Amino acid sequence: MTGESVLELLDRLRGAGVDAWIDGGWGVDALAGEQTRPHDDLDLVVRLADAAAIRDTLAPLGFAEVENELPTRFVLADAVERRIDLHTVTFDDGGGGVQTHQDGSAFRYPPEGFSEGAILGRPVPCISAEIQLACHLGYEPDEKDLHDVHLLHARFGVPLPAPYDTTAPKPIAPDLRRQREEVVRRHMESENVHDFDATMDTFGHPRYELIATDRIHDGEAAVRDYFRETRTAFPDQRNELISLRHADDAVIAEFWLLGTHEGPLLGIEPTGKPFRCRMTAFFLFDGADLVCERVYFDSATILRQLTS
Repeated sequence: MTGESVLELLDRLRGAGVDAWIDGGWGVDALAGEQTRPHDDLDLVVRLADAAAIRDTLAPLGFAEVENELPTRFVLADAVERRIDLHTVTFDDGGGGVQTHQDGSAFRYPPEGFSEGAILGRPVPCISAEIQLACHLGYEPDEKDLHDVHLLHARFGVPLPAPYDTTAPKPIAPDLRRQREEVVRRHMESENVHDFDATMDTFGHPRYELIATDRIHDGEAAVRDYFRETRTAFPDQRNELISLRHADDAVIAEFWLLGTHEGPLLGIEPTGKPFRCRMTAFFLFDGADLVCERVYFDSATILRQLTS
């Protein structure tokens, strides 16, 4: 469907007293004032009461009805495969155009949704950027939809909702979410019983980052040394899980860490005193693989209990 064809069709309809506003791909390009991609068809918003007049007006140009979903829409096509998708509305007392869907629901084009653009330098009536965006929601977009919505965003600043915002993270699949949570629970439970072989098995790559002490234990040997050091200092070290939350690439655990100081730790001789500290750990994942446990806590909370 060329720009010249669009203007010809609008002229025919206008000559018959039919108002029509350009929607869809050509509507986006009309708002932009230039053709930015090829168009297979032409979408028009028209009055439902004009449906018969539209058929009669365009029949001499070779157009015949090929789909009828009134009162929602109908489609005309000609022998050279030019298609016109006509979205039929009834105007209410407020000046809005109400399109009744097949299931009985309705979509209202507000008065401010009827705007103006240009095709081949000539002013044409069209649907506004905001309503164009609303009409592109509720289904899986194809490449043309992505092009059109990103053009609306670039030219008119309309927001990019999902699924058009390709920078936005996709929701975690339920199976992956469950798998990650199971890994974290096994990990924390194995630490409680000091089954560190099982703990190692929960990692895709063993790594602990202890933010409060600025210490990183990376790789199996370093992580096993960390287990040996901390469990020598606190033979009964254990966690009590408070909650788990999910992020795009992590499971976040809030927990109590408890233990009794029975061995040396970072130059501090054993005091025999217990501690209890509320902590947060970010279990970071690459897909389903646990690649790091990053732990945040207040070291002063622990030291105060051990040395007071």
